[in-house]
Amino acid sequence: MNSPNINYVWAELIIEELLRNGINRFVISPGSRNSPLIVAVAKHAKTKKVVHVDERSAAFFALGYAKANGKPAVLIATSGTAAANYFPAVCEAGQSGVPMILLTADRPVELRDTGASQTMEQVGLYGNYLRWSFDLPAPSTEVTPRMVLTTVDQAVYRAVRSPAGPVQINCQFREPLAPENSGVDFTEYLRSVASRQQNGAAFTRYLPSTAQLAPQAFAAVSGEIKKSRRGIIVLGPMQTHAALNHILPALQQLGMPILIDITSGLRFAPGAQNAVVLYDYFLRAEKFLKKAQPDFILHLGGMPRSKPLNRFLQNSQSRYVLVNNLPFRQ
Repeated sequence: MNSPNINYVWAELIIEELLRNGINRFVISPGSRNSPLIVAVAKHAKTKKVVHVDERSAAFFALGYAKANGKPAVLIATSGTAAANYFPAVCEAGQSGVPMILLTADRPVELRDTGASQTMEQVGLYGNYLRWSFDLPAPSTEVTPRMVLTTVDQAVYRAVRSPAGPVQINCQFREPLAPENSGVDFTEYLRSVASRQQNGAAFTRYLPSTAQLAPQAFAAVSGEIKKSRRGIIVLGPMQTHAALNHILPALQQLGMPILIDITSGLRFAPGAQNAVVLYDYFLRAEKFLKKAQPDFILHLGGMPRSKPLNRFLQNSQSRYVLVNNLPFRQ
């Protein structure tokens, strides 16, 4: 690594480690304080970059990217109120279980609460909507590069594990922000992570885990399905992209009408013979509601966006089974 100064050593470690974790989409809002991160992204051949001058638009782009691809994009903002413009999309990601990684550049700690330009309290900015956050100190050779790498690895892990959601690394940078050559050879500083250069893997390896129903729970759900004579299936927003291709074929075998919400990702999927797409019209008709009360509802995913469907679910006296990988009350 041939970096001009310590800011760029750390910035390049951060970007390279994100790439080693399989995160390659970077959404950049240009600024001054985030220059080391922007240059590090621009220099790396494996990064995929998009520039949004408006931070609010950038954050919603990242939100949509994660929903479509099942993995997070990285947002890069300069210091001050720039990071505050991410807040609406961060709230949406936190509530919906959508992964997102925020790199918010910041002035060093000694400039906080001093009236310094483009400086505000960025630690705790997003409240409880984050899954995890870390206030990274300003780059220094007194801090081991292992700490930088493990911070990035932890951020990715916390963003994508269940429940997925947004995470923030607040990156302090002192002057110079430009790639000015300090004349320092950082070979010795990086020796503790030199072996990382050979294997191409992330510095910290988190073993994947899966969540599944306990046998007794599976038996209980199966029993409810077998007892049903007038059951329906509701598909809400789905966070597990890998499961989408397998859900509909399995549900078809139950022979129940399937009410597919527009946010599920399955509304126009092929092979949905039992799908009821225009259910809003039926659920507004009082005569239909009186005759079509189910005895069992199997609800997969989050809350639907349809008001008539939500009202129907709330008023139903049926046996109700909810399957969702988010632990929030629903």
